[in-house]
Amino acid sequence: MTTVKIDWMKAFANSPRIILEGIKVPDYPSETDPIWQKTKYGLHAARKGNFVFYFYSNGKPTEGYGGRRFAGTLEDGTHFEYKGAWSSRAGCINRAVLDSELDCGLIVDIIVGSRPCAVTSAFLRTLELPDYVEWTCRDWDTEPVLEPTYLGKMKGDEGFVFPE
Repeated sequence: MTTVKIDWMKAFANSPRIILEGIKVPDYPSETDPIWQKTKYGLHAARKGNFVFYFYSNGKPTEGYGGRRFAGTLEDGTHFEYKGAWSSRAGCINRAVLDSELDCGLIVDIIVGSRPCAVTSAFLRTLELPDYVEWTCRDWDTEPVLEPTYLGKMKGDEGFVFPE
C-alpha cells in the first residue's frame, strides 16, 4: 500500500516535499521503448504507469546538465539522441505545456526513498492523506504546481501554521 508523507520543510523557505512510501520507481525508459512524447517546446516526457520522466532539449549539442546523453524512441518510432539536455522541476515542465500537449496532466515532483522523481497529479490525488491535508493547485510564477495544504492554507500563506 502506498502512503503519502509531507515534509513541510519547517527550517527552510522551500515548498513542502511529498514523500511516497511503499512504491517502487520503475527503471528509466530504455532507448527502444517507443513511449516518449515531444512537444514543439523541446520538452520530452515519458510515462511508465503513474511515473513521469522528462527533460528538455533545444536540439543543439551543449554541455548542459553535465553533458549527459539522453536517447530514446518517440511514440511514432523515431529515435532521438541529445547531449547536454537538461531536466528541471515539474513546475517548469507544467508551464511549458499549458496547451495540454502531453496526456498526463500536471506533473508533480515527489521523493521515493532518497530518489527524486515525478508522478501524475491524477495518481497523487487517489492516495489517502491525513485528514487535515488537502491538495491545492497553485501557480508559482505561472508554474502550475500541486501542493499540500494544512487546514486550508499553503505554506507561505498568511496565517499558515505547521502541523504538529
